[in-house]
Amino acid sequence: MLISVKRKVPANWASALVNRDASGLTPDEAEKAFAWEREQGFGEAVSAEDHTYIESFQGFTTETCSYAFLVKVPIDEVVVPAYLEAAMFTDGGPDHPDIDAGEFAPESILKAKTDCVQFISDNIDLVLAAVSRVGYDYASLAHDLWLTRNGHGTGFWDRRELEEGDLGNQLSMAARALPPLTLELDDKGNLHLL
Repeated sequence: MLISVKRKVPANWASALVNRDASGLTPDEAEKAFAWEREQGFGEAVSAEDHTYIESFQGFTTETCSYAFLVKVPIDEVVVPAYLEAAMFTDGGPDHPDIDAGEFAPESILKAKTDCVQFISDNIDLVLAAVSRVGYDYASLAHDLWLTRNGHGTGFWDRRELEEGDLGNQLSMAARALPPLTLELDDKGNLHLL
């Protein structure tokens, strides 16, 4: 799934970043624009807003605008399965063998996906910083989202990989703003996130 990330950068870079046409820039300006883009790791810009701002960029006051970049996030392949696995881990087990035998209802899978996409979209900068850390990935993020939002004894705040820059605590605050969920089994063996 592609999630939009917005960044404000010089407005005169628009043609170079969006259209891949740097003819309106000097060679040095073009290299600076493309070097900045490579450093971000998002790939190419897909749009630039018309509205501009006067603000500081890399120590210089300049006219900027907001650019959109699309970031690939493995929602269906990694995030949702890991999130649901964490739910099974915390709400199932030896004390609840009925939960372990259940299958997720389609609406529960959709709820998990919706919640994960919303959390990642709302906190994209924190998420990208987290998954760029050695030893931390989207599966870890999904597990920690479930654990933290539901008040379990571990989560974002408890990860060594997220200590620098207080990243774990920032993600924890965002996750705790979500209402807690639990798994319930219906009489047909379907698991529901409630």
